[in-house]
Amino acid sequence: MNYPDGLTKREVQIIILLILGTDTKMIADKMNITVNTYHAHIQNIYIRTGTHSVQALIKYAHGNGFDNDGNFLPHKRV
Repeated sequence: MNYPDGLTKREVQIIILLILGTDTKMIADKMNITVNTYHAHIQNIYIRTGTHSVQALIKYAHGNGFDNDGNFLPHKRV
């Protein structure tokens, strides 16, 4: 599947978990990565999406095909 702005599947998984309100430690645990690796992914996501905060990232996600339940619906992009 092609995600917006070249996002990887792992990066999209993180975005989905953020949309669902999951905190940093829980995201790291669910993805079996360290918190430091989570932060590296977040920095890459911010660069790819041109955002600088989780709030801005969620707004970006909603405008690029993600719904409030974390589903990616490419046909819903605005």
